[in-house]
Amino acid sequence: MPENRGQKTLHELGTYFDKENVKPPIDDPEKITLQSAPENIKAVNRYFKSGAYDFEILLVLLFPAIILILLLIFQRRSGSAQAEIEKIPEKDFDFIEMVRLQKGLEEFDRDFLLQLSFEAGLKPIYQILIDKDAFEKIEEELIDSISERGERADANKRVRYLRKLKLKLF
Repeated sequence: MPENRGQKTLHELGTYFDKENVKPPIDDPEKITLQSAPENIKAVNRYFKSGAYDFEILLVLLFPAIILILLLIFQRRSGSAQAEIEKIPEKDFDFIEMVRLQKGLEEFDRDFLLQLSFEAGLKPIYQILIDKDAFEKIEEELIDSISERGERADANKRVRYLRKLKLKLF
């Protein structure tokens, strides 16, 4: 028969808990009264203090809270670009749509260019679609921001895509 290397049988565990005199916090449910509530709380606390549950309870409470906070942060971050696009006046948006259709751009292309315009603070927002100088200014700002992060601008997907759009627009 193989040895139980450090493992206890269920019978041994049962006798171990009997030796420790671990009892349920409330022996008789009828004894629960309003006057004995503090005593019952202390009894429950003593019952659960027999193990090291403090750290586990802290993790169980903190883990979902951290996940919820992260989800809220990402939700607000991703919704901000769409919210900015929705704030564009209807006449401006109609003009942007007309230029998009004339130049053969997709909706994704339009959203990408508008996002870059918002990031650069370009006014009026549709200027990126009709003014080559404004387009080149935004392109330079994008290249500068990528270079500041230590990346090569030529290898960046956003810069390459912006250059393809430049060929379509001008």
